[in-house]
Amino acid sequence: MDGLSLEESSLEESADSFALGLVVVYLTLAAQYESYVLPFIVLLAVPVAVLGAIGAQALRGLQERRLLPDRSGYVDRACQQECDF
Repeated sequence: MDGLSLEESSLEESADSFALGLVVVYLTLAAQYESYVLPFIVLLAVPVAVLGAIGAQALRGLQERRLLPDRSGYVDRACQQECDF
């Protein structure tokens, strides 16, 4: 190893993988749209939407910062209806 700890090297590999993923997605979108500008618009829409969702939660005063709902309650309720414990 070159003196990096396991956490530092895995973080570096994760960043490289993320960058490679972005390039692959960009190239795929560029091929589909036959444009170099439209893929940037599509790729920038997701982070802006996430920031908008976090901002809306902050404005409403919600304490939990979950972006996706917890579906375990739905699963538990469905199991109780089907299984009749």
